[in-house]
Amino acid sequence: LLFSASPTIRIQAYLQLTEQIINSDEIFKLKNINNFIEQYNKDTSKLIEDDIVKKTKDISNISGKIYNVGQGNCISITINEKYNIYFDIGESINPSNFTNENNFIHENYLYIQKERPEFIILSHWHMDHFLGIARCELWKSKGGIPFWIAPNLNIIAKSSQSRAAMLLCAFLIKQERILLFDNNRRGNNNYIPALESSMNNSRFSLWQGGGNKSPNGIVNNVGLILKISLNLNNNDNFNRNGPQNLLFTGDCEYMQMPEGIFKEYGQTVGYDLVVTPHHGSKYAVCNYKANNRTYKGSLYSFSRCVESNIKGRAIISVGVNNYKHPSVEHIAMLREHGFSVYNTIRCLRIDFSIKNDSRLHIKTVNNKI
Repeated sequence: LLFSASPTIRIQAYLQLTEQIINSDEIFKLKNINNFIEQYNKDTSKLIEDDIVKKTKDISNISGKIYNVGQGNCISITINEKYNIYFDIGESINPSNFTNENNFIHENYLYIQKERPEFIILSHWHMDHFLGIARCELWKSKGGIPFWIAPNLNIIAKSSQSRAAMLLCAFLIKQERILLFDNNRRGNNNYIPALESSMNNSRFSLWQGGGNKSPNGIVNNVGLILKISLNLNNNDNFNRNGPQNLLFTGDCEYMQMPEGIFKEYGQTVGYDLVVTPHHGSKYAVCNYKANNRTYKGSLYSFSRCVESNIKGRAIISVGVNNYKHPSVEHIAMLREHGFSVYNTIRCLRIDFSIKNDSRLHIKTVNNKI
């Protein structure tokens, strides 16, 4: 891949730059992209971080769209009816054989390319989470390339880096449009996010998975995780106007998420909305017992996240696939802990909103079930 705004075009299952701002042949010869990371402008990254904090520090209402982009992830989040951000901008790597799904993807990206975001949070460097950028050619006339926030690609071995990821990262560094995170930001403290903005009654925080410990996917598990909390001054979880928490996980397994996502001040956090990891994969969950059967996963229990009286909604971003996503194990675990489970397979998108101190509202759009 290389990039445009959109200087990318899609060719089967990869991307190619249409603007030769960097020499792709030189990038591919590198053992890694250290040379480009070294050009990374720390002053620019500080400007990007300051801009993010400014636009997310006081959230009174929030709405969003979880798009059906096939076997990928693309979520639009609007803060205070003013600032739009994206958590991933992906789609299926391989075109679907199902007409309805292709129609949904096409219709969604017709809308997405008209909605240039303030910035894009890339959960991790897998193509199904950034491939959709090639469809966003209209952004070029709407202010150019948005700022990106992503894990530092150099914490991933080259054998796990795709050509597309290397070139997109190098391009964004050259354009000074990316803020890179690694776990050095929080050291060994699992209660410190990589980035946080808060004011009055809300908190916006980005966390990073501890993927270096995981056998199930280093790229997934060093991914960024977004947590948004509203109405924090009301500590009554039984009150309809109590604290409200939303979690966007990318592909990071629950086991690899920092402890601070699940506990605050010694108390377990209850979530109103969880967009589940890895398209509902069984590998995102632990050894789990249901119906007298043990399901084996990633050695971890999700229960620490949901030991509250909040009856949450879990949304699985998933398309038609051969991976058996979403898995029965993952769905069983969510339902066991009181979540209502939705997925994007048969709908255009799933909308959510929290406005005027109300509880979370969910709406499935074009549901054909």
